[in-house]
Amino acid sequence: MGRIKQLHTGIMMLHLGLIFAGFAFGDHPITFNVISYGVVLFLLRIKFWWDDEQYFLDVENGKLEGGIAFKIGVALAVISWIIWCFVFLFIRNLELSFFLMFVFFIPSTFWIVAAMAKKGAYSEQIPWLFFNIIYMAIFLLLYFRNEVNMFDNIEHFTTGLLAILFLTFLFDLGITRILEAKRNET
Repeated sequence: MGRIKQLHTGIMMLHLGLIFAGFAFGDHPITFNVISYGVVLFLLRIKFWWDDEQYFLDVENGKLEGGIAFKIGVALAVISWIIWCFVFLFIRNLELSFFLMFVFFIPSTFWIVAAMAKKGAYSEQIPWLFFNIIYMAIFLLLYFRNEVNMFDNIEHFTTGLLAILFLTFLFDLGITRILEAKRNET
């Protein structure tokens, strides 16, 4: 388990470096929406890192089962962590980064399902599935924002969707922390 946690933390540090590289390099301008998106991505990444660390700790302490489902889940996790690298690297190219975030949620969601496969879900996993679906929908809307734009100004529409993304993150964070605290009390 120690190597998985080291890999996880190492990739997280890589992500933090790549977000700065993504802002520093690229042909697309840095707009308010790019900065807002970067802040939300940074917060999402920290939250997901914490959730992953808690999951690994629970498996390590025997609260949750390991086994083949865990190994499949870790493989899916590594795929999703690699996708994050490109999300951050191409942060200034909003369309590509939005699409990559949608793609990120595919293995991430299957990781949750793999973790639930043998013993069933623990308290945080059901909301994680629910929020992953919402995140996927928001990122699809962001990716197809030119086609589904309801306003005259695409930047305003993007800002509105990013605000919804941020609010979704806050709900996700709050619900997850409450359920985690309740589960840790027992």
